[in-house]
Amino acid sequence: MVDSPQVRQLSSALFNNDKMVEVVLELDRWGGVPLTTRELARSLRINDDLVKKVLIRLVLAGLLKELPRIGGPRGPLPYAVQEGHTWSALVKLAASLR
Repeated sequence: MVDSPQVRQLSSALFNNDKMVEVVLELDRWGGVPLTTRELARSLRINDDLVKKVLIRLVLAGLLKELPRIGGPRGPLPYAVQEGHTWSALVKLAASLR
């Protein structure tokens, strides 16, 4: 987990979101396993809403994909990383900011 004030300040300056670096690195740490907002938030020990904002931005950028909800239309929504050059570059950048 990355929770230093310096990393959050850089994340905020670069991505306009102080949790982006933490979420990206946590998604990478899980190695492509689909995860829900709640799972990521618990793992990072930060609020679900803060994680959700990052996930939405990553979906809009084409770096994450929403998978079918678990257990029906009201169930948890898992996300999967869309592996590729852009995702790899983002992870590399995020790792360099630690």
